[in-house]
Amino acid sequence: MKKRQSEIVSEFIKLAGKAISIYDAAYKAVNTEDKLTSDLLHKMELEGTTSKIRSQIAVELRENRMDRRYYKDIAEELEPLYEFMSDPANRQAMKKLEQVLGKMRKAEAYHTDRTYYPRVNRMEQEAD
Repeated sequence: MKKRQSEIVSEFIKLAGKAISIYDAAYKAVNTEDKLTSDLLHKMELEGTTSKIRSQIAVELRENRMDRRYYKDIAEELEPLYEFMSDPANRQAMKKLEQVLGKMRKAEAYHTDRTYYPRVNRMEQEAD
């Protein structure tokens, strides 16, 4: 089923509202993964005496780097929206957009529930 226009606007408003917290969480996760990278490299240096241990650490390191890339990609994709939402003037614009959304929903509800009542009842006219 086709989405209503108001649903699209509503999804954007929700994403914009969550952009700052998602961006912050993603970059916090990137920093955590960076620290884990350092830990794994030190582990490799100090404990990687056998090929089995080095192999296990290498697998952990690969997973760590994949996780880091995942979180960094999220942060990079949300960065423009994060910067937009960090500006107080744009927050005011979002408040106005929420008001516009309310008006859109009201119009859609009117169009959905509309009923037509005939002005002339032909049965009554024929009876006269």
